[in-house]
Amino acid sequence: MPEPLRAVYFVSKSFAVSLSNALVEEFRDTKRTVTNFMPTAAASQFTERTAMAGPPVFANTASARAVAQDGYDAMLGCDMDAHGGMTTHRQVMQTIAKWLLKRARLRAVRRIELPPRKIGKLRKRRS
Repeated sequence: MPEPLRAVYFVSKSFAVSLSNALVEEFRDTKRTVTNFMPTAAASQFTERTAMAGPPVFANTASARAVAQDGYDAMLGCDMDAHGGMTTHRQVMQTIAKWLLKRARLRAVRRIELPPRKIGKLRKRRS
């Protein structure tokens, strides 16, 4: 799902998904496997050290160990696409997000990620 304020990240993620899915088909008749592992945010020292623990995207995260185990299990199971660290809260949000209209989804993410004060400043700059 594309998100505002992270356009470059999601373009590269989309490329990785497309490339790995194409490789799965190309390697179908070989002994090679490809797993596109898409972990959610994980609780780690990285988020603490970079002051990223504050944004809502890092709330309700799984442990880094649990995310890594999900990836390892997906690789052994030859899964084509696998998500890691999906807490119950994130699974519910993913399910709901699929049913929302794309533009409404993008606006909701933006409201969650940016405090109202910053959104107002961005609107004033565009005027």
